[in-house]
Amino acid sequence: MGGDTIDETGWTAIELLSGDEVASVLSVCDELLQLPESERNSRDRPVAGTRHLYSLDERSDVIAELAERPLLTNTVSEFIGPRWQRVETSYRCPQPTHGGQRLHADAVPKLSEGPHVVATAILALTDFDQRNGSTR
Repeated sequence: MGGDTIDETGWTAIELLSGDEVASVLSVCDELLQLPESERNSRDRPVAGTRHLYSLDERSDVIAELAERPLLTNTVSEFIGPRWQRVETSYRCPQPTHGGQRLHADAVPKLSEGPHVVATAILALTDFDQRNGSTR
């Protein structure tokens, strides 16, 4: 698990998905992206060249199981404490030459000692490196 790495750097990497599981998640997302607009979640629409899907844990047993894996939930608990709640399980797929985001924070910056209040888990479903625009 993350241990001191999380406190020192604000992030940690864990291996959560096998190659077959990545393929399963991508298949679920592809199926949802192919639904007629009338059957999609109202928030499932491209924005600035990036495909989005929302509430995935409510729409797929495969993704719901991944979101509840002890390796992931224990790592989040280690970072922000045992009392937390998952807010959103979503998919963000920038298309070539699109999808850049301005540098932003998912919560107010932590300016003093005390507990962390937000954890964001990014499950990379493709190679995630400097070449393809990894996160900062």
